Amino acid sequence: MPVLHKYKDREKYYVLTSISGSIVTFQLTDEGHQKLLKAGIKKEDRSGRALLFDLYRTGEAFTHGTGQGRIEDANKLQLALDFPDDSEPESIFPACSVCTSINDLHFVEVNDKEHFASIYCSECRKIRAATINTSIPLPLINRGLLSRMLEINNIQKTDNAVTEYQKILETEFTSKWEEIAKTKPIDSKLQKQLFESEDDQGRESLNFQISMTIYAVIAGLLAFALIGFVILPVLVVVHVVFIIVAIVKTNKGESYRYPLTIRIIK
Repeated sequence: MPVLHKYKDREKYYVLTSISGSIVTFQLTDEGHQKLLKAGIKKEDRSGRALLFDLYRTGEAFTHGTGQGRIEDANKLQLALDFPDDSEPESIFPACSVCTSINDLHFVEVNDKEHFASIYCSECRKIRAATINTSIPLPLINRGLLSRMLEINNIQKTDNAVTEYQKILETEFTSKWEEIAKTKPIDSKLQKQLFESEDDQGRESLNFQISMTIYAVIAGLLAFALIGFVILPVLVVVHVVFIIVAIVKTNKGESYRYPLTIRIIK
């Protein structure tokens, strides 16, 4: 069961939990920590995996990076005591289809001996970089965007990791729909917003990824004139920064328009 902890050297928080026999550290954004506080979760308190997964899905709890500060000392006995049985299974969290790591997961389009969609961690993406056509941070993938990616890129096959994640997204969407359906009278405006918001943000994210790919190809061609060697590092930085901003904005329920985006898909 996840346990909330505070970094020793600063006012930042993280969550420790056990997944597949390993202790995993989830860093929290300030917004993520505030959500736990509103749910009545304070330092050293335990919470259900479902609550942590909700933060993970919105990017408010994440596993990549080096951390915000020094973590508290803990021995194996203490860690074992921190994690009694939870009503939610560990399988609620997606994992890399290659090594089962949950660190910095991306949805990837793979073109190797077969053309398929998968979920890779940061290390597996590095190892298999030559076979990856598209790579999008998993917290940015919603139900609409995933469907569009599979359709537009003509991906006929998905591995178990993607199939299970699709089920999670469908369950999440159904839950939101049922919540809206309970309103009396049924608010058609809210229903419309649920579909349009998901579709719009998915389309925007996909257009951004396509645009970055086009810019990268152009920069590669300009490498012969040496200009490309300057443009490529800039593209990498821009790509990372805009994705981070997008995650923050969407977590707040705000629509986000990526700069420098060619909106091919209307």
